[in-house]
Amino acid sequence: MEDASFLIGIWIVIVFPIPFLPAWGYPIDPSSLRTLTIITAITSIPFVLLAIFINDGSSKNRMPDF
Repeated sequence: MEDASFLIGIWIVIVFPIPFLPAWGYPIDPSSLRTLTIITAITSIPFVLLAIFINDGSSKNRMPDF
């Protein structure tokens, strides 16, 4: 379990680096945060739609096997 939590921590730092930048001494520009928010909102739309309309594999829509 420790390996998984370490990998999840690394993944979070790589995917969401903005909160960690001040800890490393990099300044955060407000205009870059606005751009990042817009890009995140646009790219999250397909994933939200996928989560809403995904087929969970249940048998309620399947034809019975004879």
